[in-house]
Amino acid sequence: MRLIAAVLLLAGFALPAGGPIGFHYWPTSQLHSFAKTLGPRIGSQKVISESLGAHGNYSFLAMYRTASGEAEWHENVADIMVFQTGTGTVVVGGEIENARTTEAHEKRGTGIRGGIETKVGPGDIVTVPKATPHQVKLEPGTQITYFAAKVTQ
Repeated sequence: MRLIAAVLLLAGFALPAGGPIGFHYWPTSQLHSFAKTLGPRIGSQKVISESLGAHGNYSFLAMYRTASGEAEWHENVADIMVFQTGTGTVVVGGEIENARTTEAHEKRGTGIRGGIETKVGPGDIVTVPKATPHQVKLEPGTQITYFAAKVTQ
């Protein structure tokens, strides 16, 4: 009986220390270090991502790019991007050029025709609703790092 009471008491102390299930915390220093930690591992696609966790219908990624990305479309996923380093342009809306299905409910393409362009830099936040074409574009020779939250709807 004492063992059960001790385990319950310790379990009660563990919850506040680690936070509730689904609680995530990334200090600013970690968010700003993505370029240094991801950069050396970047491949020929000129983009690398690292999963930072997931819970329920949302997931988190650290993203690092040294070139423009493909245009993307997610039927059931909204994106929230928080830019950390570098500058670029986010294009939203319009139509994906040379669209192809890459997996169920996902399309990619070479660009976007007729979208709205917005310049982004450190501290900027962009939300992209589900089923909306979007693309992160960079000037040659530049890089950008951002935190992405993906919310399945």
